[in-house]
Amino acid sequence: MSDFISIVPKPVITTTNLVGFKIDGVNVDLFRCAYVRVIIYDAPMSINRIDTVQLTQEEYSLWSNDDTYIIDVICSKLGFTKELLVDTTTTTTATSGDVPVDTTTTSGDVPLDTTTTSGDVPLDTTTTSGDVPVDTTTTSGDVPVDTTTTSGDVPLDTTTTSGDVPVDTTTTTSGDVHVEGGSV
Repeated sequence: MSDFISIVPKPVITTTNLVGFKIDGVNVDLFRCAYVRVIIYDAPMSINRIDTVQLTQEEYSLWSNDDTYIIDVICSKLGFTKELLVDTTTTTTATSGDVPVDTTTTSGDVPLDTTTTSGDVPLDTTTTSGDVPVDTTTTSGDVPVDTTTTSGDVPLDTTTTSGDVPVDTTTTTSGDVHVEGGSV
């Protein structure tokens, strides 16, 4: 039994958590308005729908080099509240010893770019949605990487002259694990 069985349409109510959007394109009707194509994502970072938001000529003309303005206008028109993101960029400089990195994020990228001549660079990170790019170079020492991601990529590019590069990574829902490495 693989034939499609037609039924009288039955309404089903579902709840979805929308988590963000991306501006995919802008079409301008000169001296009248602009149409912004917006891709809206739900909680597992899947495309939920694609909307077109119309901007008045005045709204479009106020859009300068600062995209914050247009993002705020789109949020207002779609009834969204923009999440305030805290910059968690951390710069650590050490002349000797280990530099442990332990981070957890619900949504967002966790980039790590490090160079060390001596000492270990342990990375332990967990993310629900986002990328965990790791780019590290060490002359002597270990670079243990332990990362878990539900959705997102885990690219790892590392080079070592002396030391180990143990990688323990789990991607549970979607995303790729890219490992490039070399040893001198």
